[in-house]
Amino acid sequence: PRLDHLRLLAACLVVAVNFIGLHPPAGKAIHFLLAPIRQGHTGVTLFFVLSGFLFTVISFKKSVSYPSFLLNRILRIYPLYTVGILSGMFMLGEFAYLNKVFRGAEWTWLTPYNIASAWSPFATPGAFIANDYFAQLWSISVELQFYLVFPILKIWFDRWGLRPLFVLIAALIALRALYFTLYESVSDLAYYTMLGRSDQFLIGMCLAAVYAENGTFNLPKKHLLASCVVLLFTLGVFDAFGGLQTKTRALWIVWPTVEAAAWGYVLASYVSGGVNVASWAGKTLARLGESSYSIYVWHVVVMFAVSDLFGLCRACPLSFGVLALYFAAILAVVLVVAMASYRLIESPFLR
Repeated sequence: PRLDHLRLLAACLVVAVNFIGLHPPAGKAIHFLLAPIRQGHTGVTLFFVLSGFLFTVISFKKSVSYPSFLLNRILRIYPLYTVGILSGMFMLGEFAYLNKVFRGAEWTWLTPYNIASAWSPFATPGAFIANDYFAQLWSISVELQFYLVFPILKIWFDRWGLRPLFVLIAALIALRALYFTLYESVSDLAYYTMLGRSDQFLIGMCLAAVYAENGTFNLPKKHLLASCVVLLFTLGVFDAFGGLQTKTRALWIVWPTVEAAAWGYVLASYVSGGVNVASWAGKTLARLGESSYSIYVWHVVVMFAVSDLFGLCRACPLSFGVLALYFAAILAVVLVVAMASYRLIESPFLR
């Protein structure tokens, strides 16, 4: 259940960063106070760390059948992923006849090539970024790429332990350093591709090895507060350097690794039971966490729909009080939609 709590946190962080992108807070002081939320894209990193952790714990000291593993992952990811892609087509009127009838416009996002590439595990970010409603789906293709290599990584881990995982992390950092030396920017490579994100899956796998071998992380409760301070400080420093806008900074060489390590500390301390959660609250959070994938897929659509329904200005700054109330309302609607999506689209393929 605690992993589901963290999955819910990851999804809510992504919702928050996209929300303040649509409705930015007014005032520099508020901007400073919301610095960690402004870097809410870090929720994607938490998702990746959790994936590496969960798959390794489940398969610890067990053999992994490559075909069965991939089939299971396809059934888990592709139903909702496909619905999201098709929804993007309809919402942008990207079918040729719809364009001719309603807009007379040319296709702009989902050309036949982009339709195929978006559905592929090797989809490039460009297949999604131009679609305001589902730009976030780029990360699903990265997740799918991890699924393709996880059984191989598992074989290496079973044979040689953590050593090959550490070697891979070091090699990825070195590769990003070389790329930065050649092109003076490595931010897109580090953020959007497996060459940046693999560190995060691998760190999750390393944490899982420690957890599965000992049955627990056994960290004292004080580590949860310490890990949160470390995470907030890490994100605050990144935000102070400009966050995602730091295209030309060498920080991106190590940022995926540092960010994942900070989240790994939070994961380890929370799984150790660093805070007591009431039974009813824990179950509620876990139920909501089950829908984290649907939250991730549908939250932008919900935000746009609610804004249009009430005639709210997009990109117009809001006071902190209004912002907080509006975000709470948006999040409530997102959760309802996500739970329905989970029941109707995701859960039938989990049985």
